[in-house]
Parts: sequence; C-alpha cells; structure tokens
Amino acid sequence: MELSILLIDCVALLGSAILLYNRNRLRQKVKLLTEIQRQEKLREETIKQKENEERTRIARNIHDELGSGLSKVRLLTELARAEPFEKCRCDKLDQWCR
Repeated sequence: MELSILLIDCVALLGSAILLYNRNRLRQKVKLLTEIQRQEKLREETIKQKENEERTRIARNIHDELGSGLSKVRLLTELARAEPFEKCRCDKLDQWCR
C-alpha cells in the first residue's frame, strides 16, 4: 500500500513538473511574440515617418521649383514689357531662358 502511495506521489510530482515546465515555455513564447509585435509596430512607425519625411522633401522641392519658375516668368514678362522689341531684347530673353 505504501508503495502505491509513493508511486502515486511520484507520478503527481512528475506531472506537476511537466505542467510547470510547459507553463514556463508558454510564458516565454508569449513574451517573445509580444516583443516581435512591439518591434514590428516600431518598424512600421519608422517606415511611416520616413515616408512622410520624403513626401515633405518632395513637396518642398516642387514648391521651390514652381516658385522659381513663376519668378522667372514674371521677370521675363516685365523685361518684355519694359524694352522695345529689338534684337537686344531677344538676346536677353534667350539668356534668361537658359
């Protein structure tokens, strides 16, 4: 009888050890998955930030180029209005357009 009780206790102890081991492994997996999700979210946020920075840079470049082009058109228009039509004026316009 004592042997059967001892055997039952050993089986119960072994079962408990297995359950604790499996629970610990499960906790480690959950911790690892949580960290992977955190890193993925951080990576996505970084990508979005870089995309926004690139969009802003492109918008600034377009704005600068358009502003420069419009200023050039305005100056050429003023030059064309200010001087009488001569070869000299055509040469100046050609120089400005280059």
